[in-house]
Amino acid sequence: MRSLILVISVFFSIASLAQNDETWFQYNAENQSYNINATNVHPAAFFKYFSLKSGIEIQFDKQLVNPINYYAKQASQSHIIRFLEQEFSTLLKYKKDSTAKKERLTNITILPKGHYQSDNMVLAVDPIEEATYLKDGSMPRAAQPVYLTRMQHLEQRVRENLEKQAERVIAKREQRLARLEENKHNKEQRKAERLAQLEELKTKDPELYAAQKAIFFPAKTNQK
Repeated sequence: MRSLILVISVFFSIASLAQNDETWFQYNAENQSYNINATNVHPAAFFKYFSLKSGIEIQFDKQLVNPINYYAKQASQSHIIRFLEQEFSTLLKYKKDSTAKKERLTNITILPKGHYQSDNMVLAVDPIEEATYLKDGSMPRAAQPVYLTRMQHLEQRVRENLEKQAERVIAKREQRLARLEENKHNKEQRKAERLAQLEELKTKDPELYAAQKAIFFPAKTNQK
């Protein structure tokens, strides 16, 4: 059985590996197809997005660095897999889904063309990130059975640890967002209080009013 040692995967910044956003890799949940406009995309970025949207665990040789160029409209999952098979040496692994009583494609190993083994294999997606992706509802519905099938074949302690880690990530994210919202509210409240104080000074002390307005609201002062 694999253990959580799989967490030792390569960490890539998507911003530095591909375009500045995710628009180049779009998944359409309605018809379970992909719209991809990958121009000089690092393989790690391509594999990561495909793994997240499909639920398939992808391991690849980290020495794969030549950029990927791939364009497709409403491409099926099998079409993308055929593309990977054309460009690389691949090994597809199926596992039995004990719930649905069927075999599912759960793992893809990707190596340089003509190679069949490597000591430089890494995961396209960190397991904790993937567990969080499921836990927060981001994982496409069609990908969930694939991911859960993979989880069936892990030790219970590993599954439980991943779930706990995902819960911590989500809790920290929610706390951070709550702090940001609180800071925003406090800032707006302070601004409203200053405006109210300025309105009182407007008639009582015009000079002090003008001075404080220039300090706290220079944009408004410049406009007038």
